Amino acid sequence: MLSEKLISDVVKFIESKVAKAELVIAEETREMEILRTETTGDMLKIFTNASKGKGEITDIIIRDAENNIIIRKPDSVLKTTGYSLVAAFYIRVREVEVTDPINIFDLGKEQKHEPVQS
Repeated sequence: MLSEKLISDVVKFIESKVAKAELVIAEETREMEILRTETTGDMLKIFTNASKGKGEITDIIIRDAENNIIIRKPDSVLKTTGYSLVAAFYIRVREVEVTDPINIFDLGKEQKHEPVQS
């Protein structure tokens, strides 16, 4: 079982990767303001704001410093002029026990194209 400290460290690591936010509005990609990020135990919260533009927002993207996508939220939201759009990301890291683990002997058979017995 993973410790609460390790899970908290993973959440803080993910938070440290957050560099910028973008949105796709009217088929055009624009930068968004990151209002704040916060961590609480196993939860990372990212709050973004889009104050400019109008049209249909089809995606909100969080990128790291190397411009890789680390989180995305495809959606369909209509934004009008005169209103800001605040988008919140809530990411929870948790351990999940696998009830049907992989049998390493079956993996070897699959690679040799032998039938796997159930």
